[in-house]
Amino acid sequence: GEYDLVLTDVLLEGNLSGNALVRLIRSHSDHDKRRVPIIAISAFSDNARRLELFRAGINDYVQKPPLEEELLARVNGMVHTQQLIQQLDLQHKQLQKLALFDNLTGIYNRHFLMESAHKSITQALRHNYSFSLILLDVDFFKQVNDTHGHLVGDEVLIAVAKELKNQCRNEDVPSRYGGEEFLVLLNNCNLDQARDKAERIRQAIELLRPAGITVTASFGVS
Repeated sequence: GEYDLVLTDVLLEGNLSGNALVRLIRSHSDHDKRRVPIIAISAFSDNARRLELFRAGINDYVQKPPLEEELLARVNGMVHTQQLIQQLDLQHKQLQKLALFDNLTGIYNRHFLMESAHKSITQALRHNYSFSLILLDVDFFKQVNDTHGHLVGDEVLIAVAKELKNQCRNEDVPSRYGGEEFLVLLNNCNLDQARDKAERIRQAIELLRPAGITVTASFGVS
């Protein structure tokens, strides 16, 4: 299950102590579960025991018998802090996505492409394996925008990008190079294989008919 907070006594019935429970949570394989805030409650007042709990990974400690208002304030404060951390995590993931992916089509953007291309070419040269790329340009795209409007133009680009991704292997890097241009990096792929893949993509795009219009693209393979 998903929990906002764990509130545990140090002395528990059964084989697991509160200290062992804290260590078990902090070693959980799930990153989010591992970070759940923990408040320990105990009648023990000596510093050594309390320090041991903090070393195990608790976030806060409450002495027994707890004052109801104090415990509630600590719980509310901890949950609020956890919610702020989750919001920051979400914003961080969104920023990472913006840095790697094209906002319209959802495939890799030019920034990621340039980094990935340099790395891929260097590795191909070092390990002496084939490396190819496909550049494609949607034909008469300006005419699509002028005739049918930019929303339909966007629909065309999204459909082309989706088909491009469908035609790619996990190790391929399909990306939007800019405007109506797309580029695919093909690791471990020689020129004949790249040419065959380009032809398959070309035919697939002709069959798409996004927004009910026929779309074609021109290809270069290297």
